[in-house]
Amino acid sequence: MTRGAAGGPAPDFEAALTEAISSVLWAAERYPGVNSYENRLLDLLELLQSGLLERSVAVQSFVALLEEWPLGALEILEYTMRELRWPEIREALVEHARTAPDFRTREQAERALLVYEEIWSDGDVYVRYRPAEAQQRVGHVRFVHLQHQYALRNVGTAGDVRTSELRVELAGAASWSVPISGWRGLSFGASDVGYAWSARELLALPAHADDELGVVHVDEDIATVFRLDGGWLIVCDSSVRRYLGDTQVERIDFEGVALNARLSAGEITIDLVSGGSAHVRMHP
Repeated sequence: MTRGAAGGPAPDFEAALTEAISSVLWAAERYPGVNSYENRLLDLLELLQSGLLERSVAVQSFVALLEEWPLGALEILEYTMRELRWPEIREALVEHARTAPDFRTREQAERALLVYEEIWSDGDVYVRYRPAEAQQRVGHVRFVHLQHQYALRNVGTAGDVRTSELRVELAGAASWSVPISGWRGLSFGASDVGYAWSARELLALPAHADDELGVVHVDEDIATVFRLDGGWLIVCDSSVRRYLGDTQVERIDFEGVALNARLSAGEITIDLVSGGSAHVRMHP
């Protein structure tokens, strides 16, 4: 077995590439827009730029995408080749555009080839390839809960949709800052406490200057959040998690990807991106 520098198994970068590509394809099948998974595209690009992977292996994996053109293949090729400009991929795209029997995939190849041009007019669909002045993602929101007034300022990292810096100000009291996931805007809820959520963080807003900003991190995108019995029900992409404070006490997985959800009499009805619904009942 190949050993890593610290004596453990060496990282399997070919497996990491397969996982990164699969992650994008999974998201492209389930989400309606690339803004929901540009973070995954950026992870893939950075793996390719790391120098830790044999280029021939990456080329082989990318050429394989041209055989069936699954949803997300075009975005993978556009996002990575705009930066890398590998001639091997360009040659494969030219050959596909010239000889493929299906006119639809020929059109896909022709569209992907546009990233090799000096000016790429379609690039502004991705945050990374927008003009510098359009990459600044700054959001200002005012939120009122009971007698408390909050001002939230969310500043995205230029060219990187994965991170933002959120500043929360409680009028007349104090302010707090926390890094959050940046590829979705903030959503809000109110119960006995005011709260907000980003792509992968739940934020319990402090009511007093000496309170902490409560943060719960999850590893799936959040669809919606409910306050229940002093804890939280977080509806994620394909699971519902119950938290007490920042401790997960229950998780139930479901098939499909959540778009939104409703809570009634202890049962959660989840609207799916596919158009159907799932029903989950948490343990009392």
